Amino acid sequence: MRKLTNLIPLLLIVAMLMVTIAPDCSAEEHASVVQFTVGKTAVTSNGTTVLMMPVPAVFDMGSKQLLLPVRSVANLLEWDLAWDAKTGSCTLTSGKSRVVAKVGSRTAMVGVRAVTMSAALLNARGTVVGPVDILRFMGASVQVVPDGRSCTATIASAQDTAGSGDSGSEHPDAVTRMSRSVTYATKKYTFEIIRIDLKGKGIRVVPVASPGGMNSGTPYTTFALGKPLAMINALPFDTTTHVMTGSLGGEGIYPQVKAGYAETMGIDDHGIPFYAEGRLEVRVDVTVDRKTISMTTYSINCTSWGGFTVYTNWYPKAIWVGSNQQLIVVDRDRIVQRVCGATFQPRLMKPGQYALYGYQAAVNHWTIDTITSLRNADSAHLHIFLGERDLSTGFFIQSAPVVLRAGQPVMGAKAYAYADSFRMAKSGPRSFLGIGGGRYLYFVSSSTSISLTTDNVGGALAQLKLFSDVISLDGGASTTLYYKGAYIYTPGRQLVTCLVVSQ
Repeated sequence: MRKLTNLIPLLLIVAMLMVTIAPDCSAEEHASVVQFTVGKTAVTSNGTTVLMMPVPAVFDMGSKQLLLPVRSVANLLEWDLAWDAKTGSCTLTSGKSRVVAKVGSRTAMVGVRAVTMSAALLNARGTVVGPVDILRFMGASVQVVPDGRSCTATIASAQDTAGSGDSGSEHPDAVTRMSRSVTYATKKYTFEIIRIDLKGKGIRVVPVASPGGMNSGTPYTTFALGKPLAMINALPFDTTTHVMTGSLGGEGIYPQVKAGYAETMGIDDHGIPFYAEGRLEVRVDVTVDRKTISMTTYSINCTSWGGFTVYTNWYPKAIWVGSNQQLIVVDRDRIVQRVCGATFQPRLMKPGQYALYGYQAAVNHWTIDTITSLRNADSAHLHIFLGERDLSTGFFIQSAPVVLRAGQPVMGAKAYAYADSFRMAKSGPRSFLGIGGGRYLYFVSSSTSISLTTDNVGGALAQLKLFSDVISLDGGASTTLYYKGAYIYTPGRQLVTCLVVSQ
């Protein structure tokens, strides 16, 4: 535990926080958007002070993270909080959600599971402060800005979070369809929307893929496990099984995203949907003689960055591994195959396995000898980060332009920043993925001709008062929407990937 005296210099350089609460655009979902911004200690709602935090939040310079006053947040959101002075632990409860965390520890108990937080709880002048992970563990969808000094959280109301452990488990309509139309900036938009309650009993959202193309004479539902309730075109990456479901045009290199700023959406291992943005980073922790060596790459599709490449069994070509190079196949952190001076076929790997191909010895501009590290490795563990968020415990969608962020429209969507920007800029039908209320995932498709560079579709989506965040998926002939046995939109091309909801 960090001593209080060590916190004094830290507290002298931190800024105070102002928390503003405004009704979320998802009024139907009874949620609030909470925005933590450097400034004041007053908690306000529509300009009215509703709470004064006794101690400003701490920005930890070491971890570059915002630490929030736990009791103040609990009071604000009407969560029950119990403090055990003997053990230095606090327990947060709301309905069936329960989180236990201890000062000085990064391990929290979420229900009956032990989960590692991004930073430890600290005791700052008698006030316990903790990372924004606590908000996520309690069911909120949290977006942290790249510099880590502020965040926006979409939080369901007490009636929504009361059963967040499995609330909705008795609700017969966990997956529902609605049709909406709206006129924005003189243009009329029509939307077909499927809402998925991720707290619904047995609800699963999974990537589904077929390398041969799913509409080559075989129904898409053939490739889904269980009973499919809804489906939309998307390029998801399963980071728990390392199944890369990207297009074959990208040659299956995982996760098929180049260096740079990225925006994405996914579902974490707690079943909570999230929006995240930042710089993509893939890190491999290699254990050699009980010592850990971390290797990082920023450009996944290019063999000139980071000194190593990650492959899955989607990669269709053979790889020649030279005698001065090293490739290892990893299965649940265990190394099951080593290749050197031979040809390797990634497509022969079993599901869940991935390959690490090291080709760069340490020279002046590299700090890690990836060849020797992989050659001597005892085990390896893969992490995928986007900004400060670890994406390695669920799945996320291929980086796609954001059109609605924290309830605010984003015009232009920075389409030029994407390798497939021609698809994002073209005009035609389009699909979208949205979240709202801290528990709802939305599949959205529109037959309206939309170009992200000229149409402010985010403004139109905001008027529907359903979403906190929305990203654009592909459109045109890829547009796909399926609901309970029938296709609303059927793709006109050999689509290889979809996102499927089953029960």
